[in-house]
Amino acid sequence: MRATKNRLTRRARGWLAESMACLVLLGKGYRVIGRNLGGGPRGEVDILARKGGTLCVVEVKFRVTRAAAHAALHPSQRARLHRLAQAHAQRLGHTGDVRLDAFLVYAQPPFAEHLQNAF
Repeated sequence: MRATKNRLTRRARGWLAESMACLVLLGKGYRVIGRNLGGGPRGEVDILARKGGTLCVVEVKFRVTRAAAHAALHPSQRARLHRLAQAHAQRLGHTGDVRLDAFLVYAQPPFAEHLQNAF
């Protein structure tokens, strides 16, 4: 894929969206445990965070508009994220609550939105 002067590559946009999500989550009192975890045949967790006794698996989506970002959240992602969440919770020895969140970033105001229990 070619990158022009005024456009970020898809990978760079994803990295920026995940970085923004991490900053917002940190500001809300979450502790970010990791980014881009997994990557095997089961998929990848964009952000793994913890707040209190809750482990949060956060799926990050960047789209141009808010509507497009919401449309990118497919119910089919729930099963994949649930499997990944359980695998990471087991790996960490976490026995508390596990939540599947989404963090949407878009190019128009308000620019970002954190959806708890999005799936």
